[in-house]
Amino acid sequence: MSDKIFIFEDDKYSNFYPLTFNRPVYQLLSGMSLLREKIAALYSDSEINLLCREELAPVLQEKTGLRVNRFDFRPFDRHLFLNGRVRCLPELPSKVDFDRENVVYTNGGEVVAFCVDDENRKRLFPRITELHKSENLEVLKGELEQIDVELGLFSYIWELVTENPDILRQEMGQKLSETLIGGKLDPRAILMDENPIFIGKDAIVDGGVVLDSRQGPIYIEPGAQVGNLTCLEGPAYIGRDSRLAGGRITGGCSFGPQCRVGGEVENTIVLGYLNKWHHGFLGHSYLGEWVNLGALTTNSDLKNNYSPVRVDFGEKTVDSGQIKVGSFIGDHVKTGIGTLLNTGAVLGFGSNIFGGGLVEKKHVPPFSWGDGKSFVPYEIEKFIANAKTVMARREQELSDSEEKLFRLLVAQETSNRRPETGL
Repeated sequence: MSDKIFIFEDDKYSNFYPLTFNRPVYQLLSGMSLLREKIAALYSDSEINLLCREELAPVLQEKTGLRVNRFDFRPFDRHLFLNGRVRCLPELPSKVDFDRENVVYTNGGEVVAFCVDDENRKRLFPRITELHKSENLEVLKGELEQIDVELGLFSYIWELVTENPDILRQEMGQKLSETLIGGKLDPRAILMDENPIFIGKDAIVDGGVVLDSRQGPIYIEPGAQVGNLTCLEGPAYIGRDSRLAGGRITGGCSFGPQCRVGGEVENTIVLGYLNKWHHGFLGHSYLGEWVNLGALTTNSDLKNNYSPVRVDFGEKTVDSGQIKVGSFIGDHVKTGIGTLLNTGAVLGFGSNIFGGGLVEKKHVPPFSWGDGKSFVPYEIEKFIANAKTVMARREQELSDSEEKLFRLLVAQETSNRRPETGL
């Protein structure tokens, strides 16, 4: 007998656009790790399986090496289905476990998890295979015993950003009890280490750098470089092989692998492979992979009247209830020099903005090409060629499965666009 966890995405994945345009929500970075990795760490003795929209499965399996959308149910195995949006608090396994079958755990009416025996699994199997559809979750709630649990779910993408400082403090508090220097620390660097600082193997911290952990710990992964005249304030997580090229990094930032960052960045999450070498402000934002921000690209994260920011997802506009909200930028987005982004701006996957000045649209659809005022569809062949060029600069390749996914996504997006504008 073995315990198997199936991490699924539900019908709220669009609340995390544009980052979930090409990935399930549990592949988002929060603190020091992906949401999926946090779940796996809490259930370390269980086999992890993933469920997602069918078009995402080949790329997801390629990137994770895990079983995706595959059901290999064996007699006597126990199966727990867990929502990938769940807040991964330490008490999660004690409140949601394998011991009770044919139950659905809910919080505020939303499905957090469910566990079924073989008989109900077979009967409900068609529903289980497409949990990203709301009607299937409603059937589960009607068919199984409901148990309310005090375990919340992330509801919108900005929550990952606003809660990131506290998540970083919690995660690094579990890992670090004192300052540890495993890399090369220039004696002319300044450490203000009221909280622990970790510098990983082969990491380099130059002279003239200030590492200030008074507001929270700092964790610098192996191979990362912090260049001179960088002020890095905690809590902060700097991913493997990333480079900070001067400037001020503050307020709870998490950078994934191979990011290149300069200028001023505050309370921002980047999945990885960002190119932001130059000056410009980026605050209270979430960026995907392979984003290139031209020199002086700057976003607003606070309205002049200090009122809550509304975020336009395209099909809906949502009041965030937050006064500090920056930009949400999908994978492979490019901005030209001097680009200015409004509070709550959403730049869709693969969009390319040039010409400088204010981007008048707060929601730029995926695969758009334009000057910030008017846009046309980005030709897929040009997009693919550009993506391959950019990835090669970091010794990465666009896989066949990724290219196939991108072509499928642009076809789906084109079919949904207005005939008169193409957007």
